[in-house]
Amino acid sequence: MKHIFGPLISRRLGCSLGIDPVGYKTCSFDCIYCECGTTSRLSATRERFFPPEELLEEVDRFLSSNPAPDWITFGGSGEPLLSLDFPLFTRTIHADYPEIPQALLTNSVFLNDPAIRPELNNLSLILPSLDTALESNFNRINRPHPDIHFSTILEALISLRDNFQGNIWLEVFIIPGINDSKEEIEEFRRIITRIRPDRIQLNTLDRPGAVTGLRKADSKQLCRFRDLLHLPHTEIIARSHLPDTRKEAI
Repeated sequence: MKHIFGPLISRRLGCSLGIDPVGYKTCSFDCIYCECGTTSRLSATRERFFPPEELLEEVDRFLSSNPAPDWITFGGSGEPLLSLDFPLFTRTIHADYPEIPQALLTNSVFLNDPAIRPELNNLSLILPSLDTALESNFNRINRPHPDIHFSTILEALISLRDNFQGNIWLEVFIIPGINDSKEEIEEFRRIITRIRPDRIQLNTLDRPGAVTGLRKADSKQLCRFRDLLHLPHTEIIARSHLPDTRKEAI
């Protein structure tokens, strides 16, 4: 299989069949913590990466001979919304397998594009990320394509609640010493209050990131962040916070 992976046992989504609709490590960000490594192709332009029937045939082949997963999740090594075929994939899968909900992992870059909003209608869940509440840290952590600005990300996340009827689970990725100061947590609280997600999920490094020397937040640091954030529906999903028996994939 070239374009699907798993199914994985996910702490957030149960049994999840992954779909990667872009070329390997093609992304609009080059995040310092990315466990897939450095972005090899930094792009802010949507395109077709392969004939769409390749992916759809893989999905059909898997689902015809395996139990249905709890979720079908668009993710992989890059940003799924870079694929021009994303709406075709979600629409076809929804039509053929309406009983399986679809989820999207996204860095939020394209969520504010009016042309993309209708493409989200077949999703039951969006899991966007927000790694910093400060513009100065945005370039340090996410290392975005030059055409992408922090203000665009915030506008996209804030407007998502008014344009998407499904669930929104916002992931905040904590890197000790970089985005966990008391001042930044206070700014996180102000911004997240405007985003109005259904859940706030705190995460941290599990494996080495693209940049060496980064530290993962331990359970004490994660709890401090949660307590200072002081917002409802906040949960810690980081592997380092869970008992060994629950350390499955994200």
